[in-house]
Amino acid sequence: MTVEKREAMQEIAKPILSVEEGKNVEITEENRIVYYEFSIKNFKEESVSDISFWYTIEIISSLKDIEVELYADEENVQITDLKTNPIFIQNYEKVEQDYRLKITYTGESKATSGRIKIKIEAEQEKKQC
Repeated sequence: MTVEKREAMQEIAKPILSVEEGKNVEITEENRIVYYEFSIKNFKEESVSDISFWYTIEIISSLKDIEVELYADEENVQITDLKTNPIFIQNYEKVEQDYRLKITYTGESKATSGRIKIKIEAEQEKKQC
């Protein structure tokens, strides 16, 4: 019996998915409709992700009386139960996806204090073997 030893070296892929946050916005009695802009990128400076991703955007709010609309390049992005369907971002090439979130306070109360968070969940694209 012969045992052959083989060695291999492989560089680990670099996953990069970054969120560029916009300026904070405040809903007031006079300003019941606000817009929040943010972007999702697959690069940092000159490093580009080696991995493709599927990600979702979820709106988490302590305010009950709000309506939200999400736009990517002026096109409406479908939101169901305050969450998008998975969105694809490719690898090896710089991609920046810009979003604009429209938040409308629909409540009758003057008290509009509360927090709205944007949660991004990403998963590496699964390759079929």
